[in-house]
Amino acid sequence: MQAGDKLDFVKPFDPLVERQNLTPEIRETAILAFVTLCADTMTKFEGDIQSAERFDELGFITGFELSLRSVAKDGSYLHISIFGNRDEEGLVDLGCSVIEHDDEGNYCGGYMYMIDDEGVLRSKSRDESEDDDEDKKSHFNFLEIYEWGNELVDMESSDDESDRLRAAEIRAEVEQDALFDALEEEMGYDRQPVGVDEITQLHRILQDVILFPASEFPDAA
Repeated sequence: MQAGDKLDFVKPFDPLVERQNLTPEIRETAILAFVTLCADTMTKFEGDIQSAERFDELGFITGFELSLRSVAKDGSYLHISIFGNRDEEGLVDLGCSVIEHDDEGNYCGGYMYMIDDEGVLRSKSRDESEDDDEDKKSHFNFLEIYEWGNELVDMESSDDESDRLRAAEIRAEVEQDALFDALEEEMGYDRQPVGVDEITQLHRILQDVILFPASEFPDAA
């Protein structure tokens, strides 16, 4: 698919050499490049950023998201989301997801980039559709995940025992996924820092995107 060709610059991590090649200076430069990438894009679509608030032990947190697409000539596309959280002191975290979909809208895999103390970390996106045709056509939505987290907390404190039991099952599944992700990260196969060149390639994709959802899409991107 043509949309997926735009991600050819993304290479599998080599746990034996990847971290050795990324000095602290390179990682800091990658963070700056990534922040610039996100800031430039959000400024361009400033009026289209969505947000939602929640309250936790640290106070009020505002989640934000900008949803975009890069559409190819064959109808396949990259669904791109820039997202993060802010509090009263400023930016808490910042990320960008780039997910490939075919010309019928089906999920075809992708990547997530997040700022961390280690640099800009890239991880593989997780397919949660479980072969459900409707789910395979869904798109990454940070604010929906945000709301889902709030609903899970409500279920855990519900007076309805069935809600609490279901919440415990969901929490266990989430923790199991987290353990698997942590293992892959520890082994060096996923959620590893990337260099400036990869961020530059990602920035090029974001030079030619359109807002999603939109009423019409161009024939090519």
